[in-house]
Amino acid sequence: MRVLLLAAFIASAVAAPSALAAPFQCQVDEVAKHCDDLIKENLENLPGFVRLAFHDCVGGNGCNGCLDLSNGDNAGMEVYMDRLEDKYDENKIQDMMSRADFWVLCSHVAINSGAKFVTDADSLQLNMKFGRQDCNADDPDQTAPTDKYPSPHGTYAMTTDFFNKEFGLTANETVALIGAHTLGRARKADSGFSNQWVDGEYTFDNAFYRDILDASLDWVQVDLDGNDNDTDHLQWSQNKTGEAVNMMLTADMCLAFDIESDASKKENRGYDELGDSPGKTLVEIYAESNKIWLADFSVAYTKMVEKTPNIQLMAAQPDGENAPCKAPGATTPSSSSTLFPSFLLCIAAVMITKLF
Repeated sequence: MRVLLLAAFIASAVAAPSALAAPFQCQVDEVAKHCDDLIKENLENLPGFVRLAFHDCVGGNGCNGCLDLSNGDNAGMEVYMDRLEDKYDENKIQDMMSRADFWVLCSHVAINSGAKFVTDADSLQLNMKFGRQDCNADDPDQTAPTDKYPSPHGTYAMTTDFFNKEFGLTANETVALIGAHTLGRARKADSGFSNQWVDGEYTFDNAFYRDILDASLDWVQVDLDGNDNDTDHLQWSQNKTGEAVNMMLTADMCLAFDIESDASKKENRGYDELGDSPGKTLVEIYAESNKIWLADFSVAYTKMVEKTPNIQLMAAQPDGENAPCKAPGATTPSSSSTLFPSFLLCIAAVMITKLF
């Protein structure tokens, strides 16, 4: 019996997959360059990578490098997943970090790229940690089918409640996080909504908050479904004619204004008649100070991407004499990973010999 138990222990120690150690900083820098290259190749990757990180982190499993593409809320994400997966495979990045870590790292690179030339950019502090585990190392096209995303028609209470339950964010942190909508645009083919939130969709600054408060933009509600009452795609648009106009979702406008509780119905009041929501003061502060918003956003975004149930994340290892500092894919044998199983086998051989 003692021999059988010992053999089972040895087999489990040798066969069990080991979690990756935190990468060295030089490896992180190399991988980040791959993210940056993808953004330079196609600027749409900049907001796309940020949105992908959010979609990945929603749900009970947290940030785990997988999405269910049959879920309509994930429409449009596949193109960014594919681009990242190509880089991940070609450069053997899986030898250094999980896919989930890679997605988050690329979102950090994207945000920093968008903020590169804005005022008070140094207030943006996104500290990357590693150790997220992929739900399936072979197939990123899956996740819990019950994952739910926030309603685009959400009121202030609905929206802040979602982010509190999902990521543990306070109401103020939710107001800060949603400012990420300053990047990118909605596409009718994906979400049913249309157009960019602000001018300069690849610049990461506080324009989102300035525009919400700007009455001169003549905000009006537009029903993209063409209905008069119930609608799935009701958005606020700038009352311009001709070329495409900027827009806000009800869940954006509610950060500053009191939208009626049945937010999927058209608001009977005009923009100038809306009362204030509890977030109005903070929206005003962010509209005035890019510095304050970037600092607060950093805290909120970090909480979101560090949603990893039962996993302790790690900072990158400082470079030293053991750091490979080579192109992604280069590996340095780990004494702990190669010697430990051999050590166990030697001990087992001695013990088994003594037993007989």
